[in-house]
Amino acid sequence: MSALHSIHGTGPTDVYAVGAGGTALHWDGRWWNRVELPTREDLRHVRCLASGEVWIAGATGTLLVGRQDRFRVVQPIEGGPDFHAVAAFVGGVYVAAGRAGVWSVSGNKVGPLKPNVVSTHLEVCGDLLRSVGDDLAVRCDGAAWFGGQFRFDG
Repeated sequence: MSALHSIHGTGPTDVYAVGAGGTALHWDGRWWNRVELPTREDLRHVRCLASGEVWIAGATGTLLVGRQDRFRVVQPIEGGPDFHAVAAFVGGVYVAAGRAGVWSVSGNKVGPLKPNVVSTHLEVCGDLLRSVGDDLAVRCDGAAWFGGQFRFDG
């Protein structure tokens, strides 16, 4: 079994886990079943949306969307940045792309939205999209970005 990196679901009978080598599993409330995906890249994050869509982010620009065994690639980016996380916010889908910043999905394409930040994690909290990476924390209210570097003493 390959190492797993992320787990998310919409309820007790609809949970996904993803990991190394393109590993994806689905929990149906009784069994873990392997999910066939069109990639063997390492997968770093899975996000299940209320709409039923499942988004999976991974190494070298891997971004997939679908459900159960029906996933499609969103704009394949050969040798692209590693994608670390996915979040749905204000009707859109956003991707944490490490040193390449925060990217947004439009149709079947994904591209830079906020390239001047390091983003390894995205989270929606109330009416804000929050991103963190290295020593930088930023947030977006849907119109503008706020935040900056932080330092810890000790």
